[in-house]
Amino acid sequence: MRGKYAVIGSLYLTQGLPFGLAMIAMPAILRQAGHPVESLGIFALVMLPWAFKLLWGPLVDNHGLARFGHRRSWIVPLQVATAAGFAALAHLPPGSTPIVGFAMALVLINLLCATQDIATDGYAVEQLAREQHAFGNSLQIGGFCLGMLLGGSGVLIVVEHLSWAAAMMGLGIVTGLLTLPVLLRPEGVATPPPGGENAAPKRASLRALLRRPGIWVLLAVAGLFKAGSAGGEALLHPYLVDAGYGLDVVGMISGTALIGLGTVFAFLGGAVTTRLGAERTLVTFVALSALGMGVLAILAAIGQTDLAQLLPALLLENISINIAYVAAFVLFMRWSSKEQAGTDFTAFQCVEAIGNIAAIGAATHLAGLLGYGAAFAFTALAGLAVALFLRTVLTKPAARRLDAIPEASATGE
Repeated sequence: MRGKYAVIGSLYLTQGLPFGLAMIAMPAILRQAGHPVESLGIFALVMLPWAFKLLWGPLVDNHGLARFGHRRSWIVPLQVATAAGFAALAHLPPGSTPIVGFAMALVLINLLCATQDIATDGYAVEQLAREQHAFGNSLQIGGFCLGMLLGGSGVLIVVEHLSWAAAMMGLGIVTGLLTLPVLLRPEGVATPPPGGENAAPKRASLRALLRRPGIWVLLAVAGLFKAGSAGGEALLHPYLVDAGYGLDVVGMISGTALIGLGTVFAFLGGAVTTRLGAERTLVTFVALSALGMGVLAILAAIGQTDLAQLLPALLLENISINIAYVAAFVLFMRWSSKEQAGTDFTAFQCVEAIGNIAAIGAATHLAGLLGYGAAFAFTALAGLAVALFLRTVLTKPAARRLDAIPEASATGE
């Protein structure tokens, strides 16, 4: 039991390292090295592999080495390549390397981790029983957040006190160590597909996923549950900068306070989800996240920028959405067919990422037109609307029967 959790937690933690490096550490490091602020937006490209990994999800599901372990035969080489990528970055000095070079290198490393995520998602769906989903997804969300913290704030600390090369070599070593649990534990036998162990396996495909009855409702849940929160969180850093706070304060808030506490509450989210149920937890904490955004909207509208006033609202929003994340991913796991676990789970995650990207674009555009107060208000109302939608969809008996879909054929036949 502990072995499965060690594998899952370590692999999701690895995934957070390059994402935190790209989104938290690199903008600050490159700005300090003299790169213009307007050029730093290029690091948004690292989101692309995570948004479109569903396109090669069936490849990971359909091919693998059974003798070594279907999932391990993908995960181990990808972990080794990720560690090598970090080691290669150690030889690219921030002060003399073109910013495009850093961006492309980090897109490649995130591509490796996004592909590892497909295999890891499949492993988790296949290996965890239904009653283990809540804790397993706490490890997923909490592990990824912890990885972001190490790859972001941790790298900044090492660069400040040691060197860029030491920070990158450190990430490579950490990635290597995080590969040990999957190497030391045999993959074991996955839950047999419908029809029994001797049934001929079906080839994974997106078409099989899209042929399921009710799938568009499930994809709508995946695409919308975090949309309001994602839009508001994208405004947070520029809002604090425009309020007069320095980058060190902004980094402390986003890194230590929000990501750190978010990690803690992601782990607690498993217990909450187990007690309340995934559907009820998701609805409740999406609504609480929207409430936090609503308070931010009021504070922005009246020009209140005191951290003593802002922090409670920021913490309410961040803690709530991390607990909601766990509940949502429990549902994604339930809705993923055993026959093509990596493809299905990945598809739900990709739809979520695409929904977040659209929400971020809408919120930032609205902030430019009408100001932060209106934009935060928009995200709060959007979050409340989503909570009502989730309550309608997930609590109706007909909708709750969708939970049974993964136990049927992946083609819906």
